[in-house]
Amino acid sequence: MTPEGTARELPAGTVTLLFSDIEGSTMLLSRLGNRYGEALSAQRAVLRAAISKWRGHELGTEGDSFFVVFASAADAVACCVAAQRALGRHEWPGGAAVRVRMGLHSGEPTRHEDGYIGIDVHRAARIAAAAHGGQVVMSHLTWQLARSGLPAGLSVRDLGFHRLKDIDEPAGIYQLAGLAGAAATVRQIAGMPLAEQDAALLEKFLGPARAAVTLAEWDAGFDAGRALSQEEAAALLLNLNQSRAGAPCRGDRDEASFR
Repeated sequence: MTPEGTARELPAGTVTLLFSDIEGSTMLLSRLGNRYGEALSAQRAVLRAAISKWRGHELGTEGDSFFVVFASAADAVACCVAAQRALGRHEWPGGAAVRVRMGLHSGEPTRHEDGYIGIDVHRAARIAAAAHGGQVVMSHLTWQLARSGLPAGLSVRDLGFHRLKDIDEPAGIYQLAGLAGAAATVRQIAGMPLAEQDAALLEKFLGPARAAVTLAEWDAGFDAGRALSQEEAAALLLNLNQSRAGAPCRGDRDEASFR
């Protein structure tokens, strides 16, 4: 709430939500010791400069994490680009590498008190949690809204469908490509326990022998690089989702189905 006791002005309708945090902050703290506070303050200053420039509204800051809302998806992407580039140029104490992961999702969350609530907020947080440090990832809707205003020299890489913690439907995730040092994958393609009906479908699509191996790795939180390729995992998740909805299943990934 503002000092006057009234809710501050925040964008309404379709907004874009940004969550960010420092990858490996506990290890960074152990390495830097008393100088960690210096790195944390510098990270906050860099992000706040980009947020201010690109018309973002800071909703929450806890430790090394940020929660920000933008009226424009293009502004949100531009903010992330500016912040990542500034973070990359910064001279960190002790020569440490401070790498921030960022995730974006667009939707129509419900205004509540001095912020927002709703599944879109949780989805944005889960997308950010799937990123690596130095990486900017986003949902399909954010990409569609931001693509016409994408900063020069950058493109978007389709990373396929991913299952996010506590979210029923697999989510299409896109990575902002062209940022120095950014990883080309996200943290988990599956990594969540399968429901019983999903296990049965997995056996149907892959056969009993291969399904048994895949199920064991799926429950252990595998990254889809061993039993299943990324393409196969994306197709599988799409099939599982379509089967729940009663739609026909496809064994091969169809690029058009991701748009």
